[in-house]
Order: sequence, then C-alpha cells, then structure tokens
Amino acid sequence: MSAFTEDEIKFKQWVTSWLETYLKSDNSRLLNFVNLFPEPTNPFDFKTQAEYESYVRDNELRTLNGERVKGYQELLIANFMYLNGVEYTYEAPYVSKRRIEIGFDYRPDFYIKDTSIYIEHFGVDRNGGTRPDIDSAKYNESMLSKRALHIECETNLIETFHYEWIEGTLLEGLEARLTEHGIVCKPKDPEEILKKLREEGRIATWSDLMTKALQAIRVERLTKESMIDRFNKAGIAQPNQIAEILDAIHAGYIQELKDQNAIDFDDMIIRAIHSINSEQYIPKWKYILVDEFQDISVARMELITSLIEKGPQPSLTVVGDDWQSIYRFSGGKLELTTRFGELVGDYTETKLQKTFRYNNSIANTAGQFIMENPEQYKKHIETHIKLTQSQVYLLDDKSTGKDGVYERVKEVVQKIRANDTNGSIAVIARYNYLLESAKLNLTSAKLQANISFWSFHKSKGLEADYCVLIGFFQGRLGFPNENKDEAIIE
Repeated sequence: MSAFTEDEIKFKQWVTSWLETYLKSDNSRLLNFVNLFPEPTNPFDFKTQAEYESYVRDNELRTLNGERVKGYQELLIANFMYLNGVEYTYEAPYVSKRRIEIGFDYRPDFYIKDTSIYIEHFGVDRNGGTRPDIDSAKYNESMLSKRALHIECETNLIETFHYEWIEGTLLEGLEARLTEHGIVCKPKDPEEILKKLREEGRIATWSDLMTKALQAIRVERLTKESMIDRFNKAGIAQPNQIAEILDAIHAGYIQELKDQNAIDFDDMIIRAIHSINSEQYIPKWKYILVDEFQDISVARMELITSLIEKGPQPSLTVVGDDWQSIYRFSGGKLELTTRFGELVGDYTETKLQKTFRYNNSIANTAGQFIMENPEQYKKHIETHIKLTQSQVYLLDDKSTGKDGVYERVKEVVQKIRANDTNGSIAVIARYNYLLESAKLNLTSAKLQANISFWSFHKSKGLEADYCVLIGFFQGRLGFPNENKDEAIIE
C-alpha cells in the first residue's frame, strides 16, 4: 500500500510538489492556472448592481500584486502585467504633463509607471452595450470624454474591451498594444512568482483544491472527456483548461504509484473488479449484504455488480438511509440509493420509518426540509416520543456588534441552564472557527460545563439534549457556502 493511504499530509505534500513543478515548467501554464481562480464570470450575466457587488465581495478579486480590483477582467489584465514584469499602479490619480485642472477625480484603471501611458478597460460589447444595471448611453459618453481628455493632455491611452475577453483576444491584444507603445514584456522568473504565491497562501489553497479533485477523479473513475462533459453540463467556465490540468495531475499520480511500486484504496477496488471480470477470481458468495449503502461510490457499486454477474446468482441486500448521505466529498453517490431500481432492476423494499432518537417536532421539521430535494425519498418518520409543542426554534443573531452570534449562543445556553442544570448541550456549526469563538465566549462566561462543540460532519450519530446550530448566513464562507472554486469539486 502507498504511504499516501495512511498519511494525508504526505499525500498533500506530493500534490503541492507536483503543482509547483507543473506551474514553473512554463510561464503560460502559470498565467492560465492563476486565471482559473476565482471562476471567470461574465459581468453581463448580472441583472442588478447588488448582484454584481455581491459577486465581487464574495470572490475576493485580488491580483498577484496585492490589489483588490472591481472585476474579473481587470484581474486578468493586472496579473498579465505582473507576470510579464510591467510595473503599474491600479487606479492612480490622473496627472497630465500639462497638469491642467480636469474638474473631477479621474482615476484610470491602470497607470504604467514612469511613463505617460494609461490603460482603460471598457465594459462594452461590440455594439456599445453594457451590463443591464449600467446606463449604456452615459457609459459610452464617458468613454468619449476620457479619450478626449487624454488627447488634450497629451497622454497615451491603451484601451481594452469586454468583447475582447468574450472573443478570447483580451491579453493577446493588450500585449500587442503595449509593444506598440514601447513597453516590452519580460516574463518574471517562475520561482520568484511561486515564492510570492506560497507566502500569500495561494499555493496551499490550490493544492487543497487539487487534492479534493484528484480524490474525486479516482473514486468516480473519470477521464478527461468525462470531466469536460460534467463541467459543461454544470456551466463551469473554461472546462477544457480545468480538465487538462486535472487530467495531468491524475496521470502524474498514477506514475507516482508506479514509481513507488504501490497501490491505493481505489486501486484495490479497480483491480478487484478486473480480477472478477477477467475470471481470474470466481466469486462464491450466495448472499451479499452492504451496509451504509447511501455512501457507496461508483467504483464500489461496480465491484458489487461484478460479484453478482460472475457469482452463483447471489441474493443482494442493501441497508441505507438517503437522508444520512454525507460522504459525497469522498465519492458517495446518492443516486445509487434513490434510483436503485433503475440501476439494479427489480427489488423488494422495506422501510424502517420509526425512530427512538428524537421527537416528532424535530422529525417533521427536518423531514420537510430534506424532502425539498427531489432526489430524496419521500418518507413520514414516526417517532417514539410525541410532543404537542414545537421543539425547533429559529433565532436571529444579535445584529449589533461583530460577536452577535456568539452573544446569542450565550443567551440561549443561559436560558437552558435556568431550566435544566444538567442537560447536555451541543453547539454545532459548519466551520471550526465558529465553534472556537463560541467556545471562547462561553468559557469566559463560565458556561462551558457539559457542552460539546461539533462540526456538522462530526456530529453524525451523536446526541445531546439541546442542539444549538449556528452559522446560517450567505456568502463565500456561508452555509451552504457560495465558493465558486468548490463548484469544480461538486
């Protein structure tokens, strides 16, 4: 067995090393990779200014030079200039040679240092159209005014356009115009860039993303073509570029296992399937039982299918609960449970619909929420404990102050303790930082006795008399989170 199977840190170190080697082997690779994150988004798709501002806020459009910019296309331009050694200032105040009074605070998008050259990126299509929330007539009028100002003040204006990005010529056109104005692109040393990316934590973030992607590729048994197909169906931008990189790391990983003369857990399943299908091994089991079936992966299901097809007509029994399917990140395929008949054929179903774990108020509230997903089975859960009063409460946080949510948790715990001095309490959240802050707040108030702090994932199968769930807010670190990078993993 490969050392990677038991040592997650060693596996991530290999992914990081592979990624750095891949990126520094070619400057164009580095630029292409950097430009994948955050996910490219067409600003013309936003219907309101609030929608667009929410996108910019949640996606941290920060350049390699450290500036936070207002749009993805500005990010591309800034990163291109940084990687090619063109020194610039973002939104510097406009100063002309003649230093005339221009009457307003004009800040072009970019200023090339120690020159009279400015860059404006105009968000228009070939017909002068703009984002739906922008007045196109006024926007085009402002473009004309800026051009006239540069002519009057004898400064040089390089223009780039939204439609160039749509047509795939934005950076190529920018480089040509820079050259025309005597600005020569001199690519930076990749090692210098990687050092900066390490220091900023970007390599670690990308490495984590690649690790998750590689695991998904293995358990789903994906090819480059099937990845592209999935990305296209999900509306992921630049599907070919992403699939190419992921296919490359998968090939690198397979080679690494060969070099180690070792296998991993996915290899065990894949080789077992091959051994059965090629009849090197003949299954002898008459009865096959699979527990926790809701978390089964594509490869494991393929193994079961092989055991059935090559075995002595065995009887298959599976036990699972689609409402408890939480292992999609490691290949769990819910559809194998909820579409069992379509995938396996005729079967007999037995539903276990009575629980002794919680009361009817929790069962009804949770069930109503879960069954909003059309992929889930429709169930009516009977509970041993029946109550007439609701046992589920939805509270806002204390909106004043940055610690409002933790103050609200403290109030809830104080209320519980006033009525029940011994009951067990669990504070549950998606992210550990929320749990740590809640714990610190309760400890300082001397309220930490008989309280557990669990992530949503770690809480599965555990129980407490009172559960306080926190962190239901929108955004990149919300729940569910709106991080576009995760869309690739999904």
